Amino acid sequence: MGEGLDILARQFELWSRAALDEGQITLFNTDIARASFVNASPVVVAATAFRQAFGQGERRAHLVAALETGLAGFRAVGARVTAVIVGGSFIDQAVAAPKDLDCVIFYEAEGETPADEIAASRAVMLQAGVDARPFPCDVSIVLTLKVALFFNNLYAADRAGGGPGKGCVLLVPDGWPQPATAAGEPSTKEPQ
Repeated sequence: MGEGLDILARQFELWSRAALDEGQITLFNTDIARASFVNASPVVVAATAFRQAFGQGERRAHLVAALETGLAGFRAVGARVTAVIVGGSFIDQAVAAPKDLDCVIFYEAEGETPADEIAASRAVMLQAGVDARPFPCDVSIVLTLKVALFFNNLYAADRAGGGPGKGCVLLVPDGWPQPATAAGEPSTKEPQ
């Protein structure tokens, strides 16, 4: 199981880098007959790769910093951020100064996480241009999947009509999941 997870993480890393290098993230970066969950949207990236790919230019750097500050705010109130789906014009690298950064933040409560503090953190992010929608992913797998699939579809939609759907980015703030350590605790690793 551990070796399989390593291979899968490496496949995600390689495909994600290729998609980021192309500068265009679409639903399927290959013909649909060869598409798989590894080489299709969302592109899975860790924090460093996300910052490098999308944080260039003054406006983009501001939005990435605002997202990072917001995620730190979640952690400060006992909410462990497990993943962030990012979509919209922000992931189109041809847009030099996107209006905002659209995202849904999946988090797990570490004990009692006050809803009003999560709402306050969201309000601070919104003021800075990050349209974040927090969702507690430790409530139900069905609800979590429904929310994730809805936002993936929403962010992928071509609102003007006619063009191919855009893809999304799945930001994994704490790095790639790795097999459990000898002590039985999961570890994470930021891709190189």
